[in-house]
Formats: sequence, structure tokens, C-alpha cells
Amino acid sequence: MAEISTIVTGIKTRIASVLGSTYSELSHTNEVDKNSFKGATKRYGVEAGDIVQVEEKGVLGKFTVEQAFKIKLTDDYTSSQISDSSKLTTANGLIEKQLSIFADLTSSRCGASSLVIQTTSLSVDEPEYLDDTNVILVTATVAVTYRKTI
Repeated sequence: MAEISTIVTGIKTRIASVLGSTYSELSHTNEVDKNSFKGATKRYGVEAGDIVQVEEKGVLGKFTVEQAFKIKLTDDYTSSQISDSSKLTTANGLIEKQLSIFADLTSSRCGASSLVIQTTSLSVDEPEYLDDTNVILVTATVAVTYRKTI
């Protein structure tokens, strides 16, 4: 399990670097709506997801794991009866940030280069609108291939 914790920590570090000091970590990553967004809506979170594939490499005493990691970004929007342009602008901005994060994770090997072999794919979910708090959530899933010692 140490490998997963190392990768999650590396991803969080890289996200903080890409997004800058205006973003902070979510208190509740799994249930985003439990967060208090008063005064701080620009947030991020990372959680380990499904293990997609495991390949045995017994000669070196290691095997290769491909695992999904979810990256969650939030920001607020201005509610309006006239137009949804604020929602759309904020959602598009979060999607762009997910693309920037993916590019960084690919080049930095998730900030855990001694462990991560590659970051291979990105899937960005449709934006989720938490209307009670005027917050948008955009979740992306990245596939990370890494080494695990037997």
C-alpha cells in the first residue's frame, strides 16, 4: 500500500504546483458535498481508484500495476436567472485545468518518478453542479502504471 500513498501524495503535490496557492485541498474528497465551501471554493482532491491490470514480472522481483486515480476540482459560479454563462465558463475553466494537470502528471510521472512508469490516459466526467452551494465539481480519472515489489 505504500506505493499508492506515495503516488497520491505525488499527485497532490503536482496539482498544488499547477494550480497555485489559490487552490486548497478538499476536506472530504469522497463525498464532496460534505465540504464547507464558505470562503474557499477552489479546491482539489485525489483518491485511488480501481486497479485495472496487473502484469507479473517475476525475474526482477516486481510486477506492474495499472491503476485509476480520480482528481476532483471545484470552483464556484454566479447563479443567474437570465443566463448559465457563469456555470459554463467555470466548468470550461475546470476542464482546462484538468488538461493542464494531466500534462504535468505525464511529464513528471506523478511526482513519483522512481515508482511510476507512465501516466497513460485521461477521462474527464461531465461537470456536476452542486446548486445548494453554487459550486461545480469536475472529476477526471487518470491511468497510472507503476512498479510494485513482490
